[in-house]
Amino acid sequence: MEGRGRVTKENVLLQLRTIERVHGVDISNIEELASWVIEVSARPEDALAIATALNTWVAVTGRTGTVRVPRGALEEIVRRMGDRARSGG
Repeated sequence: MEGRGRVTKENVLLQLRTIERVHGVDISNIEELASWVIEVSARPEDALAIATALNTWVAVTGRTGTVRVPRGALEEIVRRMGDRARSGG
């Protein structure tokens, strides 16, 4: 299957657009966010895990309407994922 094993912008954008639809928000920096996710994802599974965590972030913060996801939120997600991986959790 073409694209398997690679993190593609198309796949990341599909995941982020799903978050928009599910929560009824518009991510104003979606292109930038997709680029950040690609930058820190070695595998498609990493990008999916980050998108899942971003979904939770949107839900927990109760954001509505137009949402700008700060780089710091993504960095915190990636840091926590790394901590969890190192601890075996």
